[in-house]
Amino acid sequence: VDQTDEGQEVIPGSSRYVHTGNWKMQPENGIDGYHALVTHGNYFKMIATAAQRHARDADPEALKRPFNDQVLIGESGWYDLGNGHTVMWITFPRPENRPIFSRYEELKQKYGEGRAKWMVERQRNVLIYPNLLLMEHISTQIRVIQPRSADETAVKIYCLGTKG
Repeated sequence: VDQTDEGQEVIPGSSRYVHTGNWKMQPENGIDGYHALVTHGNYFKMIATAAQRHARDADPEALKRPFNDQVLIGESGWYDLGNGHTVMWITFPRPENRPIFSRYEELKQKYGEGRAKWMVERQRNVLIYPNLLLMEHISTQIRVIQPRSADETAVKIYCLGTKG
């Protein structure tokens, strides 16, 4: 939520889906990191192909896109916060394209280099165990996991946007 001095707010509306499977699959998928290449491989191939095409065509807008073909070659890691609570993080592929990047030096002065780096250069998913995910990737989301039965789970998604 450290993306503006004003913070973030929930954007009106939500989406919902039902997963045919045990509720434990949802929080695990939200913070595992290793499923991305297999499960979302076509998505990452599409990003790489688009980046190559835009570079080939000398598309000036390509420089403003948040991802490139190096999307998964960044520094990453996890923190165990105890009692099932977990943070997974990855270095943002092109931090210079984030709106907050223009304030990087100011943020270093205001908050220190470590926190500023987390604000500008990191994406993270946070699991507040057992059923709340705070996810930051293409959009910033709150996902509420609602078990319905042993093999059915509803997930409600709220998107966040920066204030200001």
